[in-house]
Amino acid sequence: MIPATLVLLALVDGALIGFRSGAGRVGLVGKDAHMRRAVLLGVLAAALIALGGIVLAFALTLLPGRERWASLEAGGAAAVTVFGPFAGLMVASLLVWLVPITELRTLVTVSLLGPGTLLRPAVIVLGMTYAFARVPTWEVAVLGAYGASEMLLVEPWLTRRFFPIDPRLVPPK
Repeated sequence: MIPATLVLLALVDGALIGFRSGAGRVGLVGKDAHMRRAVLLGVLAAALIALGGIVLAFALTLLPGRERWASLEAGGAAAVTVFGPFAGLMVASLLVWLVPITELRTLVTVSLLGPGTLLRPAVIVLGMTYAFARVPTWEVAVLGAYGASEMLLVEPWLTRRFFPIDPRLVPPK
C-alpha cells in the first residue's frame, strides 16, 4: 500500500509540475491544449521517475542481507506522513477552483497554491529526511536521495526542454 501511495503522490506532483512548467509560457488566449500537454508531460515524467524508483527498490531488495523491503516500506510510510498532508492541502486548494467565484479562486491561489509551490522543495527534502531519521538504513537513504533529487530536478528540466518562454512575451531590450 505504501509504494502505491508514493507513486500516486508522485503522479499528482507530476501533474502540478507540468502545470507550473507550462503556465505563463505562451501568449495564446486559448491555452487548454497547451496546458493539457503540460500536465500530461509532467505526469509522464513523474511516472518514469516512479518506475525508476520501483526498479531501484526491487534491486535493493535483491541484495543479500537483512529484510530490506520492510525497511523501505517503513521509510516510505514515514515519508507519506510528510507528503500526504501537503499533497492533500494542494489538491483541496485545486478543488476550490471548481467553485465559480473568481475572488475565492484568487484567494486560494495567493494563500495556498503560490506558497505551496515555494515550499515544495523543502517539503520533499523534509519528507526524505524524516524517512531516513525514522529508518536510518542505507537503502532508505539511497531510494530517498533518488526520489528527492529526481522530483526536484524534473520541473526545471520540463520547463527548459518543453516550455521555453514565447519570444513575443519578452519585452524588447
